[in-house]
Amino acid sequence: MNDSINKIDSVFKELKRIYSNMNIIVLAPGDTIESSELDMWNSERAIEQYDLAYNDLNKRTLEEEKSIEVTSLKKSAADYSQRSIKLHQSQRIKKFEKMLIGVYDTNTVYSFDFNTGLLEWNGGMELADIGLTSDVLKYTFDNNWGFDTLLVSGLFQKPSHGNFENVKQYVFLAELMNKGERFGGYFQSFKRRLIQLLK
Repeated sequence: MNDSINKIDSVFKELKRIYSNMNIIVLAPGDTIESSELDMWNSERAIEQYDLAYNDLNKRTLEEEKSIEVTSLKKSAADYSQRSIKLHQSQRIKKFEKMLIGVYDTNTVYSFDFNTGLLEWNGGMELADIGLTSDVLKYTFDNNWGFDTLLVSGLFQKPSHGNFENVKQYVFLAELMNKGERFGGYFQSFKRRLIQLLK
């Protein structure tokens, strides 16, 4: 996932090809346009700005993230488990399926659930339910909304033989936490609404 970027000029050309009867407009950051300017807008100028910015990227020195040590990952996972169990006041989350996590930069596979925490697992990377780097995994555990952010950011891969459904339960929990809702509270309110509907 996310292994290449969509270049503005390619997207512009493709949109012009598909929607040949429409005026496709490209704006660069900082551009403003009035409705009276729509017919005479020069999208090529904006595209040139994007091209210059892309070319500028090649001149930058990228810093690689350092791998996070296993002790730090395990502590983050334990803190996440403790926060989650306390926040949700529910034993139900302890019934979540174990999730297998492949960590690419350390070539390690871990299992995680709310009962055993983060443990090294002996299976192959292709069997993991999700693949990511150790710094992304630490961020995911360090923040209540981490699994939700992970899904939005796309900083993960789905290994060929894993079961991504195991990851989705943790994403669901993060979505609730992000909204300030509790897992038990969600089901209690659902149950109350269902009972009212059935009366």
